[in-house]
Amino acid sequence: MVALVWLANALLLRFLNPAVDVPKLRPGKRGARIATYSRRQWYWLPLVLPVPGDWLQAFGWWPTLGIGATRFALVGLPLIVGAALTTRKQLPTRATDAWAWQYLGAGLVALIVAGLVYWRPAAGQMAIFALAALGCILGLANWAATRRGTGLISQTSTGVRIVAVQPDTPASKMGLVAGDIVLTCNHQAVHTENELYAALQTSPTYCRLKVMRLDGAIRLAETAVFNGVPHELGMITFAEEQA
Repeated sequence: MVALVWLANALLLRFLNPAVDVPKLRPGKRGARIATYSRRQWYWLPLVLPVPGDWLQAFGWWPTLGIGATRFALVGLPLIVGAALTTRKQLPTRATDAWAWQYLGAGLVALIVAGLVYWRPAAGQMAIFALAALGCILGLANWAATRRGTGLISQTSTGVRIVAVQPDTPASKMGLVAGDIVLTCNHQAVHTENELYAALQTSPTYCRLKVMRLDGAIRLAETAVFNGVPHELGMITFAEEQA
C-alpha cells in the first residue's frame, strides 16, 4: 500500500504539475527584496480496502470479495496525496520534478520490500522498520530539493528581474520564466522597470530581449507584438508592475 501511494504521488507530481507560480515578495537580509514561491497541490484518489469479517455483510448489498474461505468487505476511502513546499532559489516546478523522481524511486524500493515479505513473511517486522527509514530518507530528500539553486531570486542592479510570467502572453511564448534577468530590450541596456518600459516603447510591434537565466546562461528572446500596447508582454517584475 505504501509503495502504491508513493508511486501514485510520483505520477501526479510529474504529469499534473501546474506551471504558474505566484510569488510573494519579502525583504532580504541585505536589503534587496526576495521572491519566494509556494506550491500547494493536493489530489484526491479513491482507495478501496478489503476488510476481513462479516460485520458489513449484514447489509446484504455491501460489496464483498472472497479469497479462499475468507470473505472481505470492500470499503472505499478518500486518499489525499500531493505536495506543499516553498522555494527561494528556483521555481517550484524544478523542486516538484525532483520530488516526483524521489517518490518514484522510493515506491520501487517499497515494491521490492513488499515482494521480499511475500516470499518470506517472517521478515515483515524488519520490512516495516525499513519502510519507516525509507520514509525518513524520502522526507530529507524532499527538503533538500526545495533548497537547491545557485542564488536567491532577488532584486538586482544588473538588469530587471522577472518574478512571474503570465500564461498565453508574448512573454510566455518567448520562453521567459520567473527568475530571468532582462539585460537589454530592443538593443538598449535596462536596469530599472522605467528603463524597460521606455525601451519597449521604441518599437510598437516588435520586442527583442537579452536575458540571463538563473544559472548565468545568456539567451536572446524576441517576438512580434500585434495586439494591445507594446508594454503588455506579460512580465511581472519586482515593482509588481506588468511589463
